Amino acid sequence: MYGKLTNHGPAPFEHKEHGSESYFITLSNRGEERTFWSLGFEEAISQANIETGDTVSFTFVRKEIVTLPNGKRAHRSFFSAQKIEKQVTQPTQTSQSSADTRSPVARPRATYSRNKSNVSMFNIAVMVIILLSWIGFAAT
Repeated sequence: MYGKLTNHGPAPFEHKEHGSESYFITLSNRGEERTFWSLGFEEAISQANIETGDTVSFTFVRKEIVTLPNGKRAHRSFFSAQKIEKQVTQPTQTSQSSADTRSPVARPRATYSRNKSNVSMFNIAVMVIILLSWIGFAAT
C-alpha cells in the first residue's frame, strides 16, 4: 500500500457505532482515497515515526492468531511502514553527445529477468508435439 497518509487513528471498525476497536489509515494515491483497517498499522506508524501528510509505503509482514478479551480468536496482521522521500535531481551540464540528445522514446528498453532461451525451447517443444500429433492424425 502506497500513498500520502491523509488520516489515521483508533476508531470502531469501519466507523460503525458498535464495531470492534480497530485502527485505520487513509491513503491518497492518484486522486483516490482508500481506507484500510488493522491494529497493526498503529505500531508500524509509531515505529517509522510517520505523520499525517507523509508519503508512505506499508508492507504486510505476517499474520498471527490471537485471543481477544472476549475469548474469541482472531487474526492480527503486522505491517512495516516507510516514509518515501521524493528526491529531486538537478540535471548536470555535460558536453552534448549523441546519448544526451536522444528523445525519451529512444531510450533502451528494460531487460527482463526471464531466460529467453528456456522460453524458446519450450515453444519449440510444444510446436514439435503439435506437428507430430497433426502428422499422426493426417496419416489415419
